[in-house]
Amino acid sequence: MTDFYIRKLAFSGPYVKTIEYSFERGINIIHGNSDKGKSYVTDCLNFMFGAKSVRLDARSGYNTIRLYIATSQGDICLERRLDVSRNKSVVINSGDDRFKGLNGQGLGSDELEHFWLRLLGINEHQTVVTTSFYEHKLLTWNDIKKLFLLGEDDISKKDSVIRTQMKIRSALLFLLTGKDFAGVETKESDNARRSRSKAAQDILEKIRKHYEERQNELMTKLSQTPVEQIRKEWSELMERFQAEEGKLNDAIEQSHAFHMDLDEARKMLSSLKMQHENYVLLKTLYDARIKRQSFMTEGQLVSLAQEQECACPFCGSMCQDQKVAPEALSALVAEMNLTESKIRQLQEANQDLDKDIRKQASVVHDLGSKCSELDQLIASSYAPTVQEMRIQLKEYTNLLELQKELDVVSVEMNTLETKFGKKKEEALPEYEKYNPRKEFPAEFFTDMSISLKDMLRACGEDVRSTGFDKGTFDLYVMSQDKKTYGEGYRALYNSSVAFCLFRLLCEKGMYVPGLMILDSPTKALKLSVGDSHIIGFYSWMIRNSGCGQVFVIDNELPAGLDLRNAVVYDMNDGLLPDYHRPTKNRAEDTEETNVIPGQVGLDGLS
Repeated sequence: MTDFYIRKLAFSGPYVKTIEYSFERGINIIHGNSDKGKSYVTDCLNFMFGAKSVRLDARSGYNTIRLYIATSQGDICLERRLDVSRNKSVVINSGDDRFKGLNGQGLGSDELEHFWLRLLGINEHQTVVTTSFYEHKLLTWNDIKKLFLLGEDDISKKDSVIRTQMKIRSALLFLLTGKDFAGVETKESDNARRSRSKAAQDILEKIRKHYEERQNELMTKLSQTPVEQIRKEWSELMERFQAEEGKLNDAIEQSHAFHMDLDEARKMLSSLKMQHENYVLLKTLYDARIKRQSFMTEGQLVSLAQEQECACPFCGSMCQDQKVAPEALSALVAEMNLTESKIRQLQEANQDLDKDIRKQASVVHDLGSKCSELDQLIASSYAPTVQEMRIQLKEYTNLLELQKELDVVSVEMNTLETKFGKKKEEALPEYEKYNPRKEFPAEFFTDMSISLKDMLRACGEDVRSTGFDKGTFDLYVMSQDKKTYGEGYRALYNSSVAFCLFRLLCEKGMYVPGLMILDSPTKALKLSVGDSHIIGFYSWMIRNSGCGQVFVIDNELPAGLDLRNAVVYDMNDGLLPDYHRPTKNRAEDTEETNVIPGQVGLDGLS
């Protein structure tokens, strides 16, 4: 059983008396003659479900509709104004803790959708499959509503009331079983696969054409010289090249060794020359020392000969001569002798160094000459020959590479021809496509058939060869498709299918809308059959509607129908009794209508 039902529908405005209609679980019947505004109840309920508009103008004085919903956790009131924009036009006042957070807020269309889904215990982000390749879209209240609200225009249609759109049938499957296939990845559609296959074929064709053009180009370049001759000439040239390249490498290595020896010889010569410069500097220092020691010795000798004032030999000033000790004079003489000995040694060493310098200079000259000769030979003979042969080898190598490329291109061409041919013949790979009909349990069709037979039997129908078709999701009667019957019978059969589906969901559904609205199920049937069919139809619905709430809007009910277990509203006085129908404008009419200014009549409310 569902967790909620519609308890009351109310109309109000600032200048009119509030009109309320109270309802109960089970069946609620609104009946009366045509053109009394009965179907307006369906419009108003649909408006509170989220429809964009309703057939009532706020200028009538009625500008507010309220829908009272009873739940197991408290009552909820939805209020929707007619004289404001539909964005955020629904205000909620909830005694149900689940929705108290929404109190006083204006609900837009999305929030209203979420409210009704949450009443059923469905997450607002719930998705269902909408295509055969498992594409998912959000489940909406509007999808579910199409299963239980049959307006006057839907009730006698030839197609099944369980609409053929895949999303609607996926929604029904979800309500019944909870299956949503959320874990199944979206597969590639046939169009997408065909497009991808064609794109792949186009790419293969472009590659094939490229290889074909390159193959022709290579064959043109190689057509002047046979490839075998190219290989032979390349082999002979390679042998000569290797020999010449060996000579060149040997000469380069020898030149490199000579240059290294030349560098070492030059370093040695530079070192010898630096030693020579040091000897020259050292001799200058020794000569200055000898000169100084000579002056000092001469001075001592003069002092020994004359004991009087004398001029200083260095500065020329007069000084008192003092007696010189013989020991000091001897020391000066010894030091001079030592210095002269070192000068002689230095001169001898310098002579040897001069010989080494001349010898090393000769070595440097000889090595320089050898390097120049060898470098000249490399530059003028070996290198040009090797370079020329290298260029020839490059040309031959290019030709051989072209031949290799031609071989590869030929192989690729054969591969592509095979693959391209297979691609053209290859069918698209098959996968198991989603079909909601195949996902419904077998007992669903069995239960629907049993329930429909029972209902039609109560109407006095012959139910032989009658049941619920798995393919069309519709009723067949006496082996005949429902669409072959007249409008009255189609209305009866469509109502039966809708009600049996409602009953099945109430009893076995995973999620239970628990609501059914049927507008004019027997209006056309009354003209074709007697009251017994209609009595049987209503009696069966009254007996089997206790698990939810059913609204039936219909014309006059047949006499003898037991309505003790139903809520019944007689609409012969109109949906809004305070209104009086204005006199229709006729040429002979002269009286004014009695419509209060700002109000409208009921002509447009049926």
